[in-house]
Amino acid sequence: MKKLLILLLFLSILTGCDSDTETIDLQPETTFYKGMDLSFQPELEQYNITYKDANGKPIDLLPFVAENGTNLIRLKLWHTPKDGQNSLNDVKAYAKRVKAQNMDFLLNFHYSDYWADPGKQNPPEAWKNMNIQEIRTAIYNYTKSVIEELKMQNTLPEIIQIGNETDSGFLWDYGKVWNEFDNNWNNYAALVKEAIRAVREVSGDTVKIMLHHSSVENAVFFSIN
Repeated sequence: MKKLLILLLFLSILTGCDSDTETIDLQPETTFYKGMDLSFQPELEQYNITYKDANGKPIDLLPFVAENGTNLIRLKLWHTPKDGQNSLNDVKAYAKRVKAQNMDFLLNFHYSDYWADPGKQNPPEAWKNMNIQEIRTAIYNYTKSVIEELKMQNTLPEIIQIGNETDSGFLWDYGKVWNEFDNNWNNYAALVKEAIRAVREVSGDTVKIMLHHSSVENAVFFSIN
């Protein structure tokens, strides 16, 4: 009898509270990105390139892709490009246009004066002949300076990519992790951490940070080292 009374009391409490019950969704909001890299768009505009839609009508590229579902634009950044393209000034100018279309912005640090990929990860010429400690300081200072400039003009990226196609590391040979440098993961990790530290000091936890591998092959090494 006592057990029955307790059960009835419990059920009456649940019934009495039913009208005030509120369902709370604990799932965080997620964004599915449909993005593209438009790093060369400023250069193409210098040649008066005309874009057209499926009907042959000329369009303004950035508003057009935004209206058709693109919500993320990636821009690459070269340290001191010899041809002047993909410089910080280019990135800052185009980032303003991206934000004006209410799209998110992914900044791609190459940490090089030109293309960085699995076959070449040349440090900026300005960092030539530095030792590993000096390189760690250089990547921290440079990364922080770039993010500060973007933040000052209200174009802080939503995502920051530390290096480009870093299958074999980056900033060779300091952060190289390939062939005879297969035991160099500590230096690679130290350089990545300095870049991340710089980002976090400027942006807190508001910016997502990503490492870029060109394929899924061997990518597991970046999670176990």
